[in-house]
Amino acid sequence: MNNTYNLQKKGSVYILKNPAYNLDNKPIIKIGRTGKEDPNERIESMNKETPVPMPFQTVSITETPANSQLEKYAHDCLAEERISNTKEFFTTSEEKAKNVVKAINEDINKKSYVIPNLYNPLSDKDKKKLEKSGYAVTESSDYSPTPFSDAKYCPDENDPPENIDKSIWQNVCKKNK
Repeated sequence: MNNTYNLQKKGSVYILKNPAYNLDNKPIIKIGRTGKEDPNERIESMNKETPVPMPFQTVSITETPANSQLEKYAHDCLAEERISNTKEFFTTSEEKAKNVVKAINEDINKKSYVIPNLYNPLSDKDKKKLEKSGYAVTESSDYSPTPFSDAKYCPDENDPPENIDKSIWQNVCKKNK
């Protein structure tokens, strides 16, 4: 999986429930993503689709520029409870789904680095400031990030997000290398 995302792209990961959906008396949760500025637009469009017997209800919405990565890692962490590999539906609790999405989003925020923008060179003065503050200045330090830069998520398979089992996280990280 490509763990690179653009800092300017707005997106969300949503968790929905639908009272009409259950499997073996377990409620079914939908975890999906949207790049729409207002995620409720996506949810409203799903509710207008013919095969939806009752409207989806929003459990949570998490805003993130890394919505593709957040959705993928959440789906993989909940793979044992996924109904189908081609669908975004899970037989998990609302609370567990919210905790997984929140923990991975926090991990993305902690373990992402910004890729310097080649169109924004650093001045010699700024390089000296970096060196004084303890940063190693290399050729790649010739450029600085901008608000339009990309970022890359670098998960650590030996340091899982809070409340995620280490062995599950290790399998997720290996799958997404």
